[in-house]
Amino acid sequence: MSDQVAGKTFVKTGPVAELTMFEAEADGLAELRAAGEIRVPAVVDVGLRERYSFIELEFLDLERPGRKDNEMLGRQLARLHAHTQDRYGWFRDNTIGQTLQRNVQSDDWVEFFARYRLRFQLELAAERGHGGELADLGHCLLDRLPVYFEGYTPVASLLHGDLWGGNWASVRRRAGGIRSGGVLWRSRERYRHDDALRRLHTGFLRRLRDSLADGTGKRRPDSAIPALSRVESSQSFRPWLSATGSQADTRTASV
Repeated sequence: MSDQVAGKTFVKTGPVAELTMFEAEADGLAELRAAGEIRVPAVVDVGLRERYSFIELEFLDLERPGRKDNEMLGRQLARLHAHTQDRYGWFRDNTIGQTLQRNVQSDDWVEFFARYRLRFQLELAAERGHGGELADLGHCLLDRLPVYFEGYTPVASLLHGDLWGGNWASVRRRAGGIRSGGVLWRSRERYRHDDALRRLHTGFLRRLRDSLADGTGKRRPDSAIPALSRVESSQSFRPWLSATGSQADTRTASV
């Protein structure tokens, strides 16, 4: 039996101004789907209809995930993170929620993370009246950021950029269906820092993290997490889990 429901599609709509967001989501879903590690719905169409924008997706027969589904998703994500390339970023900008996210490609992780993640978010916060101490602390971190990466260059891995409990489900008789596609080639370390944020949304993180460790269910001890992950734990810049400091084997995603 196919996990696709014949004759049905799933459509998300928004204002005309959100077309670019939907187009980026379509490209993200296509890249995640091409990796072949997690069941991702095919994009049927994306565009404009009268006064709204839309993205139309393959309809999957989803159900509430159980414990084994969390574990299987963790292993699938580990395999996804084993898809690597030389540069961080992506070929186009996308969004996190409805917030613009710059994805200029770079071969320097510290520069990319500082300029297009931390600094960009600090500037957005200042524009919305949240400067002051936040800005001061943020710029202190930017100045010291290279210290946390002395002697270590993280691998650029393919990641889902908006992974929380509402963005995945179990496909009936199969696990790990991704519902939306924020995607980026970036350090796997980004996946650890938003543990706290994800706990606000869902209880699936702990089991997922345990199985995400190396693709087999064996979790790496917390002591292996690099210093930056602990710094990032208080910075809600983006919903990612993050990898550990090991880059010896790019076939596994060490979290």
